[in-house]
Amino acid sequence: MNKNVIIADSIKYQPHMYAFDIWMQEAFRRLDVSQLLLYFVDTVNPAVLPILAQEFDVLGNKGWNFTTDVADQRALIKKAIELHKYKGTPWAIDQVLIQAGLTGATLQESVGTDPDTGWAVFRIVIDTSLLMPDPAQIANAITLIMLYKNQRSVLDGLYYTGLDFTETSGLALNEENLIIDADETLAGDSMGTHGSFYYNGAVYYDGSHNYSQDTDTIFIELI
Repeated sequence: MNKNVIIADSIKYQPHMYAFDIWMQEAFRRLDVSQLLLYFVDTVNPAVLPILAQEFDVLGNKGWNFTTDVADQRALIKKAIELHKYKGTPWAIDQVLIQAGLTGATLQESVGTDPDTGWAVFRIVIDTSLLMPDPAQIANAITLIMLYKNQRSVLDGLYYTGLDFTETSGLALNEENLIIDADETLAGDSMGTHGSFYYNGAVYYDGSHNYSQDTDTIFIELI
């Protein structure tokens, strides 16, 4: 009889106890103990990831809602400690911009005009020649920025640079190729663009308001 058992000597020679011991040993040998290594984030069962996200305080709008797949979720959890350690720093803002999909966006600090408080104002500049974000990315970025910036800092807005409305980009700067309010009688008039684009969450840019100096709202689709 195999004496390599773990039960007490006083009962290990009883056939039914011996059989139970051998069965338990075989069951444990088949058990994948790697699944018990919960903090091996790269290999843990995906079903555990939401629990880890809650433990590391990146659930919901703190990051989890903006992940697109399991790989993003694992990366967020692995970066969670650093994000919280450096929360309120430019590094944290750079990281959440990447998380929102705005890779290459630039953080500009001390851009305020008030000599006393201007140092606390910052903005995000997006070069559209490198990246043309969609509205969802902008909304995600603003949410994450507001969560990870420090309390004294003020987000001035998200600014676009690199917009090139020229013939070479397929868009003419006169109304021969544009119809405003479906009124073709305007064809041939010159036109211009005015104002700045602010994406700071204060208003919605959905076409319901006109911020230019004329009375028309122009929709431009960049493809």
